[in-house]
Amino acid sequence: MKMDKAFVDSAPVTVEQYNRLVQEVAKQNPKVAQSMVDDILDGISVQEFAEFARQRGGDIVSDSGALVRQAIQRNVGDDVSVFTGAGYNAVDSGRDVWHLTGDGIRLSNALFDPTKSASRNLLAGVPGVPFVMPSSQGGELY
Repeated sequence: MKMDKAFVDSAPVTVEQYNRLVQEVAKQNPKVAQSMVDDILDGISVQEFAEFARQRGGDIVSDSGALVRQAIQRNVGDDVSVFTGAGYNAVDSGRDVWHLTGDGIRLSNALFDPTKSASRNLLAGVPGVPFVMPSSQGGELY
């Protein structure tokens, strides 16, 4: 699994990373996004925070990604879309890894069929293994 775009609980969070998350939260709940900004710089708007992030993106806003992740998960309905929209493909809690997109899950010695590289079917490259669509999508055998 590729972990180069994972949000890591044990890692510090930069202003740039935090801003990406704030901007995604704002799409679902502007009040929560504003509260996130107020936690860092009280009295500026979400838009002003974006400008601050362009200027000071490498500064650390939290020593622990876990606190940021937990706040998002508690206050936002669709936290997965927040993290994926902010450019993350996984969340690493230190104990568990939640892969958010389905991309990058492949063993280095796994069979590979280049004609099926765009397929979301994890078994697409395995000969003789049929693929059954979920019943909500017709339940057809491929």
